[in-house]
Amino acid sequence: MTDDEFDVVVVGSGPGGSVTATILAQKGYRVLMIEREKFPRFHVGESLLPATQPIWEQIGLAEKLQHSGHTFKYAGEFRIGPRPDQNRFYRTIGYFHNVPRKDFIQRPYGYQVERAVFDKQLQDNAVEHGVTLWEDTAVTDVLLDDNNRATGLLVRRKDERADSRSVGNLCD
Repeated sequence: MTDDEFDVVVVGSGPGGSVTATILAQKGYRVLMIEREKFPRFHVGESLLPATQPIWEQIGLAEKLQHSGHTFKYAGEFRIGPRPDQNRFYRTIGYFHNVPRKDFIQRPYGYQVERAVFDKQLQDNAVEHGVTLWEDTAVTDVLLDDNNRATGLLVRRKDERADSRSVGNLCD
């Protein structure tokens, strides 16, 4: 296998891409993750519910998240009403420790995260699990064989002004 051959290419290294790439690498696949931006990059914050805790456990990030300075959330208030600008609405508060799921016993809380920090943590975690990361790289085209199967990509790095380069032999 050459440096440009991978079992799987994940386009985008936000939360979905980084988690997917990490799980695939944990299963032994050679994974390339392509991101057109350079992390950390500004992104609006995020509210993570306790239901995400099993994901962080699976990808080996739960302990780091717990001790990385994100704000802990032990409950959430949900408001439902006919109009947001009126005071008439129904509301309920859900305390996360009351969620009847054994998976949440160790960490019965969520986080309010700063997305730039959180996304970089996920991306770094993927790389720590063996994912190859190409930042500042945009996918410009998908190469298809006669059966419409993806066999490669054309990519352009931000610092390259020349034609796109090919990443081939993605699948046999």
